[in-house]
Amino acid sequence: MLAMCDVMPSLHVRRTQDDYGTARQRMLQDGTTDLHRVSWMGDVPLVQQYLEAKGAVDAPDEKGSTALFLAAGYGQDVVVCVLTKNMMAC
Repeated sequence: MLAMCDVMPSLHVRRTQDDYGTARQRMLQDGTTDLHRVSWMGDVPLVQQYLEAKGAVDAPDEKGSTALFLAAGYGQDVVVCVLTKNMMAC
């Protein structure tokens, strides 16, 4: 999978504040964060925005699932690459 990440095109596309508001890390009642939700939905630009805002990549929800786990489970390969590269850079 990392080989695919190495050839992945740059996806630094920013959405306007009107699209999603600011990149804040908000915890929902079930322990999921906004980063969890945009990761399983596959919204790469917003995932990148959360990472740039220092969103908690490894924060688990109440079931123990991280954003990376959810992205992988929903087949969001590009998001998996973005999250993995971010985790390796830490």
